[in-house]
Amino acid sequence: MNPDNTEGSVTVVVKDCPMIEGTEAVADHYAVYGTDVAEALSKLPGTVNIYLNDGRQRRAAVTWTAPEDYSATVPGRYTFIGEIEESIYYKNNADSPVTAKADIIVLKDGMPTRK
Repeated sequence: MNPDNTEGSVTVVVKDCPMIEGTEAVADHYAVYGTDVAEALSKLPGTVNIYLNDGRQRRAAVTWTAPEDYSATVPGRYTFIGEIEESIYYKNNADSPVTAKADIIVLKDGMPTRK
């Protein structure tokens, strides 16, 4: 109800959103022979630094996905991809999220090997 017939207005100012320029490099993680995918995933960080085009950096949550070829019983280097959960809020990522990469190295007999 508006008994006085008053009108109001709202001004919305939309600022240009920053763009994500990149993510921090995630250090290699090692897993002993026989480490299943769930345990390998648990070794990776839950957040990473993201770098914005306005010079700022901030921590952002990341959700990791194991590569399809990950094998707990095949020593080697496996690259896991992490989706930056907040990347949908930045203008360069409306359709595809920013990702980070991390390597899990499955060891045999305690020594790193190359895949």
